Amino acid sequence: MRTWLPCVIWTAVACTELPERDPNALPNWDDYQENVPTGETGLDTGAGNVPPPEPPDTQFNLNSPDDVSWPVMLRRWDPLTGTVFPDEPCAIDLTNVPAGEAVTEDCILEMNEANLFFQGARINTHVPEDYCDYLFAIQYRYQAFPVGDGPTEVRYDFDPVLGTFVDYDTDGDGVPESEDGVPVCQYNLLGVGGPNCCTGYYTLSARDLSTGEVEETLGFWGGEATIGYCFDGAGYLLDGASFAENHLPRDPFFYLDRAALDHAFTYRGPAEAADQLQDGYATNIALANYVNVADHNGQLPVSLQDVDGTGLVRTTTDFICTNDALEKYGVIRLTIREWNEESQFGADGNPDSREGEFENIPPFQPYDDVLDWRALDLLSGGLFQTFYVGFAD
Repeated sequence: MRTWLPCVIWTAVACTELPERDPNALPNWDDYQENVPTGETGLDTGAGNVPPPEPPDTQFNLNSPDDVSWPVMLRRWDPLTGTVFPDEPCAIDLTNVPAGEAVTEDCILEMNEANLFFQGARINTHVPEDYCDYLFAIQYRYQAFPVGDGPTEVRYDFDPVLGTFVDYDTDGDGVPESEDGVPVCQYNLLGVGGPNCCTGYYTLSARDLSTGEVEETLGFWGGEATIGYCFDGAGYLLDGASFAENHLPRDPFFYLDRAALDHAFTYRGPAEAADQLQDGYATNIALANYVNVADHNGQLPVSLQDVDGTGLVRTTTDFICTNDALEKYGVIRLTIREWNEESQFGADGNPDSREGEFENIPPFQPYDDVLDWRALDLLSGGLFQTFYVGFAD
């Protein structure tokens, strides 16, 4: 079960509360879902919806399963220019592709924001016969809390008679690396209700002032053991996901041995996490990874920036076809974008329009109803350049 921690914006050292919301205004999402008859969404399919083009079965492709009863658009797109190609399916022709010289395509799945929030997303992956030995599905993931290595040196003096400590700043940043002899790291948020996201090790030097003796020991900040609590994203909502001991979701893969494969990936709606937030905010960013850097001062939000080149942050969900030696033939990178208004979605217009965004239907607020990365940045006054989204599994 996913849980939300008590605030939604974090710095590296503190939690910043957003305006309070009346928890009595929150509907019970579980009751809502139970009231929807099995096999029916109870949702308007949307006049003017543009159906996704049908990919050929002879090509490696992503497509929308037949049993998805809400409107979706799944097309090829260019993330560098933002251009969507409405008549081009999300597909790769693997014919005559040399091993290791992968063809890469970018695709975008688009949905109305409430459908994504409540229903989640379903994506079918089709691999034709005779091409792939393995299919990997590398899931989109972002930092929900700041992750980083702690200081490498911690030093303090202690007086066993008086029971006092002198803590030292060993790295010159003006902040001692211990408090009364206890090593501290800015990425360890256990003391403020968050997880420990501090990684790496340190050398501890403790001097006894009564004898002058210095004892040196090696310590570990410990964040690696529970690093999965510091992230969120599509893998946390994937049906059937398994989790490693460090609580990161494992990326699924399939051994095909050149056989054909059709597999539907089902992602639960972020509503199942929002039901415990109790502050009135709702967001789709656990699935909706679309970001226009022009909305963020020309850079990715800090939560989507990689952690010291470790690859723990993934800005897209990637479906990768390889041979037995892991040489790639094809890579499909998937982006999910939510739309604010059904009329714009049906007309293939502006996904970020806000004319109808001030209904203030509890718990949704007039920022974009269900928040995406752009709305979070607007709401926070640009803080998401340096702040983190504060929730995790």
